[in-house]
Formats: sequence, C-alpha cells, structure tokens
Amino acid sequence: MPNQPDLSAMSGKVIYSPSGRKVALLVAFLFMLSWICFQKSNTYDETAHRLALCGAGLFVLFAVAFLIQFFRGLPTLTLTESGFIWNTGMSKDLRPWSSYCNFAVGHPIGLLESIRFIRKDTGADGAILNVSALPAHAICEELNAWQERYSKDDARDHANDTSR
Repeated sequence: MPNQPDLSAMSGKVIYSPSGRKVALLVAFLFMLSWICFQKSNTYDETAHRLALCGAGLFVLFAVAFLIQFFRGLPTLTLTESGFIWNTGMSKDLRPWSSYCNFAVGHPIGLLESIRFIRKDTGADGAILNVSALPAHAICEELNAWQERYSKDDARDHANDTSR
C-alpha cells in the first residue's frame, strides 16, 4: 500500500500507511532517552538515582512496545463511509463519524505530530500519533471532510435547519 493516498477520493476507502522511517526515529529517540537517564543514574543522591533508573526502564519498555507493534504490523488509519479505523496492530476499532469531530493537528513530539479530535458524546479529547509520510494537517483536512460528509448527526441537523 503506498504512503500517499488519493486525497480527492470521497467514497470507498482511503488508507494512510505509516512511514517506517518515522517509527524508526521514534524508537531511536526512546532508546536515546533511556541511555541518557541511565547515564544520569550514576549520582550520589539516592532519589535521583532511582528516578533516573525508572525513567530509563520506562523508555526501554515504550521502545520495546513500539518494536513489537512494528513487527506485528505498522498502524494504519483507514477512512470509510461508516467511520475511521485506527488499526494499531494490537487492536482495530471502527470509530463512527457521528461520534467524533474537530480533527486538528496536536502538539508535535520532535518530528512526529499528533491528530487531535473530540468525542461528541463525552466531550473528551483524543489523539492519534501521525506516523504517516503525509503531514498531519493534510490528514486532518481529509478527516474533517469525511466527517462532514458521512456523519449522520450532521445530516439530521441540516434537515432540521431546512425545515424551519
């Protein structure tokens, strides 16, 4: 599957495949942080020593989790008329368009950006880490366009507005 989908397609499916380079950079960054924490653990302060070792351990665990996910299958984001599917390799959930809105670019983590959204029923914020080769703003524009087109709530709201 290519990294760059047809952004003009508004029916069927669009699949955003990940960039292996971005995933490799993230894993390398986590291992580098764990190495820095481990180097800082050689201190005479017992509390700082324990915190540095815990930090190193956590970064290694995150890196190992990303590696396991990498070998099980890189995460994909699929847009369908029913909703969007975030397949992490460990779980695969269909999230209906009528339940989510306001897709926007989140705060960058180095070279990686996140895609923020709001869950309509609870108002809770959510985010997806963009590991695709496409910039997050292009994916957000496409998510908002698909959400506007296929959300059943929006269709009912428009029908109520025209009947008044």
